[in-house]
Amino acid sequence: MKVKNNYNECITNLACSIRKYFGLEYKHNTLSYIDKILEENKPRNVLLFLFDGMGSNILDRALDKDSFFIKNRFKKITTVFPATTTAATTSIITGLNPIEHGYLGWNTYINKIDQTITLYLSEKKETNEKSEEFINKSHDLFNNHSIVDDIKEKNVDSALSLFPFSVSGSVEYDSLDDFKAKIKEELNKPGRSYIYAYNDE
Repeated sequence: MKVKNNYNECITNLACSIRKYFGLEYKHNTLSYIDKILEENKPRNVLLFLFDGMGSNILDRALDKDSFFIKNRFKKITTVFPATTTAATTSIITGLNPIEHGYLGWNTYINKIDQTITLYLSEKKETNEKSEEFINKSHDLFNNHSIVDDIKEKNVDSALSLFPFSVSGSVEYDSLDDFKAKIKEELNKPGRSYIYAYNDE
């Protein structure tokens, strides 16, 4: 099956709808049906789960029509290209397409520091050691400023980013129980909050 990305209705646009709801700038069109849900319901908490690799095509192949995820699917949208973990998750985190944020693959050679970097971990691929050169220059090299970062900078609402491994600016969890506990703690805070919860399983 051939999948063609739709850059007017993809995960980048979903991120832009979230940006719009929290009063942040956004670069691409939003999803009108998501905007409507947010505007009409005005939720105090917006929680976005991203389960890596759990796309509609995989769900359709693996699950029967009466399964929870199939029965409760609201709408199919596409990912971005390349459809790698790093490119796609950075698009949903930022509201930018891969060509704009620059996170195209798990490992990337960066000419300016002459290193191959595992981008999300800020590590040198060859040694798995943190790259201080990359950490110091990453904001000049890439446009990876997240929705969570922008919400925190406004200092009006709260925001949390959860990962199962160490990612700059995020909270790390070590088990599914820890994952749920950290989400619940954030949801119980007063005021509006945005939670981006990533799971690699």
